[in-house]
Amino acid sequence: MNLKTNKHVDETTIISNCFNEKTYLDLINPYSDLISIGRDENNKHIYSDNIDFNEYLEYNKIDYAVCNRLHVLIGCFEKMVKNFLMHKYCEKMKASGDRQVKDYSWVDSYISGSATFDLAHINKVFSGGSLHNADSNLINRRKEVLKHIKKLNTTSSENNIVNHYQDNYHYVPMFVAIHSLSLGQLLSL
Repeated sequence: MNLKTNKHVDETTIISNCFNEKTYLDLINPYSDLISIGRDENNKHIYSDNIDFNEYLEYNKIDYAVCNRLHVLIGCFEKMVKNFLMHKYCEKMKASGDRQVKDYSWVDSYISGSATFDLAHINKVFSGGSLHNADSNLINRRKEVLKHIKKLNTTSSENNIVNHYQDNYHYVPMFVAIHSLSLGQLLSL
């Protein structure tokens, strides 16, 4: 009734089984600004008479196509970031004589709150051309990511390359652990 009364959708065009797949909030609300012809004095949307429900479905198809494309592009970006970070980390390992392959002591010292990871100024953030101290929420998110990385040495993973190192070498090097992190976790680091 809300579609008919408040959105002026032609009742004969409503395909109710669409709401089995998507909620009203997903299917109708995002497109209200596009379908309305303006707003009244109370800032409520004004709709012309007899809107076809298919208009909402068309906007939803466009939205779905854009989201799918962005999902693919973000996945590609995430893989590129992980490969770049792995490459840089391997360069640092090679320069230090590979001694950091199994050495997670810096992770322990960071989680306990004492030391900072010198290669990344991990307790600082770069903004406006200079380094500033990171806020406590960011530091706590980093600690959670590092705890996750450290836990990879003792728990199974859904990531095949991580499982390979767990099964064959009984540890997961940092450059491999990078591949098990989400883009959000990488941004925290």
